[in-house]
Amino acid sequence: MSASIAGEWTLYQSEMTHETRNVFEKATKDIYGVRYQPVAFAAQVVEGVNYSFFCNAAGIYPGKINQPAIIDVCQKPGGVPYVTGIRLLEP
Repeated sequence: MSASIAGEWTLYQSEMTHETRNVFEKATKDIYGVRYQPVAFAAQVVEGVNYSFFCNAAGIYPGKINQPAIIDVCQKPGGVPYVTGIRLLEP
């Protein structure tokens, strides 16, 4: 993650690090019916880290819908990352 002031969001970055990919995979492992592929992320350092992942969303069923989405994730210190919101965007 690039340096930022506590509480400020970083700019979206397209290069996913091992850490951010791990956070995304842990937070979204129980989502079924749609496959989310992260393309870029932004982060906000607070008490832990909030992440905003820009993703390609692909339904895994007949007549699937493909569209962009934002998945927000919270990673508390020492805790398991979890999804705090999913927003589908207009293609």
